[in-house]
Amino acid sequence: MCACLSKKHKQTVTPRRILEFKPIDSDLQEEDLIVDFLRINYAMKDNNPVDRIKFYSRYNDYDAFTVDRSKISFIIPETFEETILRVFARNTDKMALIQITFRNFVKQVLGQIVTHVRGKP
Repeated sequence: MCACLSKKHKQTVTPRRILEFKPIDSDLQEEDLIVDFLRINYAMKDNNPVDRIKFYSRYNDYDAFTVDRSKISFIIPETFEETILRVFARNTDKMALIQITFRNFVKQVLGQIVTHVRGKP
């Protein structure tokens, strides 16, 4: 299972914190799940790669200049890096319980900061 979240919330996600939302009759332990973070970006962390592009005039090949973001395109995103929270089950027999627990955690704790959650419900 995985979810996209903001990188500032990374510290709040631990196996212990996720397990606070397990079903009451569940025997899940911290050792049963693995929490992993995957950063996806344009190789410049959270910086806009277009800001590094230099433009040249057709009349002067020697003087480079940058162009303001608003003059390039209206479809350039505001965010250039995503953090994907991934949760893995060490034992496939407990995967359904871990999915329920993870979805409860996302709903209660992360709420609106999560872009989407993937994994079988």
